[in-house]
Amino acid sequence: MIPLIRRRTFIWRLAAGFLIVAGCQSGDGNSKVGTHPMLPFGYVEVPNDGATLQKVAEIAGWVLCEDGVEEVAIYLDRSYIATATLGISRPDVAKSVPQIENNGSAGWQASIDVTRIGAGRHQLLVQARSKKGATSDLGKITVSVIQ
Repeated sequence: MIPLIRRRTFIWRLAAGFLIVAGCQSGDGNSKVGTHPMLPFGYVEVPNDGATLQKVAEIAGWVLCEDGVEEVAIYLDRSYIATATLGISRPDVAKSVPQIENNGSAGWQASIDVTRIGAGRHQLLVQARSKKGATSDLGKITVSVIQ
């Protein structure tokens, strides 16, 4: 029998040196696992970390969530700059993640005009939001802008 460790409202199981969250209990013993929305997950494919951007830059990748995806927002140096277009065909993602609905249209894309951005190094952050409000960072990329 694997020993249980009780801390506050969480139940933990120790198995072979790993700590596994087995569930969460409230004071009345009812399980609370599964009451939070699922986090979106995905990837930023373009640009690569360390890329040089000029004129109009494309930012693209894919995202999925069991709860559906509401938005992919793009930030530059922590300031919002664009919302990506969702629903781009991605048969490769559909094949790789067949268990999630709308997987064939998991692609997203945005174009940003970098002529308005000062030359130098900047940080792009791409963040997805599910239809239930959960947010997840898809990627943080350092880019260099040249004019």
